Amino acid sequence: MDEEVVASFASDERLATAEAPPPARANAPALVRVPRAAPSAPSPETSNDQMIVSGTVSVRTDDVAALVRTVRAHVVDAGGAVVGETVDGNADEGRATMRLRLPPAVTFAFADWLATQATLESRNLEAADVSRQYLDQALALKNLQITMGRLQELAGRSDAKLNEVLEVERELTRVRGEIERLEGEHRALADRIARATLTVNILPRRGTHPAVVHEEPELKFELAPHLTLLHFADAGVRHQNRGGGGVTLMFSRAFALDATVLPRRDGDARSYLFSASFAGYSDFLGGGRRRFGNPYLGLRLGTGWVNDHGLFSAGAEAGVELVRTKLFLVDLTGRVLGFVYGKGVPNDLVLEAVLGVGVPF
Repeated sequence: MDEEVVASFASDERLATAEAPPPARANAPALVRVPRAAPSAPSPETSNDQMIVSGTVSVRTDDVAALVRTVRAHVVDAGGAVVGETVDGNADEGRATMRLRLPPAVTFAFADWLATQATLESRNLEAADVSRQYLDQALALKNLQITMGRLQELAGRSDAKLNEVLEVERELTRVRGEIERLEGEHRALADRIARATLTVNILPRRGTHPAVVHEEPELKFELAPHLTLLHFADAGVRHQNRGGGGVTLMFSRAFALDATVLPRRDGDARSYLFSASFAGYSDFLGGGRRRFGNPYLGLRLGTGWVNDHGLFSAGAEAGVELVRTKLFLVDLTGRVLGFVYGKGVPNDLVLEAVLGVGVPF
């Protein structure tokens, strides 16, 4: 800008921070009206004390859900609103946190009322004076509006050069942005002044809460009696098929213990098999969450005695849970196992089919 325009702009800036703009001249360009703070906010000219009321109240009760409903209704009667609610666990048995916005004049009375509805655990209420901050924001907004009016006058001068107009426009953009930012902060501060924020923690009463009575049973393991059929690929002089039964102790599908007894059959002695399985569901086929038809794959390691010969067994298994509910399990499994005996006894390749029915413990 040339020296004359710069001097004029500097003079305008000083005036903007010291006084209100003079009446508009007849030939001056019209000023752009800038939105002011929300009309619901208290005015610094009509109120000298601007207070932000906030706090936390914690209470204990025998019925968390009932007190939550009572607080909701009382907040509405007091002219406030519930703006946040969190329940940990079942609403009847857990704990709740409620965030309330209330008229400041009724906040302390509301906390007193809450203490009559349950056992007061703790209470912390405070009122912070933000009068200076609120007034400073209002005055800053007024000065920025004056500055923008001066800049608009400079932008409308007929003798201004192009580079001078562009520089004034850049300054106008900066001032408008500052006004919008400050107005947002001013509205937020006015809202905190107009409505108090109260956090209410509702806790179950120690030692007498119904959660102890209605505690959900936890599954420890499943006990699954089963029937089994073994097929020896190379039976020799033995029976090729041996049937029996046993029990499976299933801590989860990932780990289970298995005990099976094969009764005596002609020349074949009573036999015993013990093994542990490590299996998992397919996430692509339901992940074990279906009521019917949950497939799984696993590995099996074990030991035992067949026809009085000690052995080590290892192999793979594939199965499907035909039915799985909270209280009932029907399981069908196919296994391919290798039986490795001691020195001088031929090893066996064994196919096994198992049908089990489980109940929870």
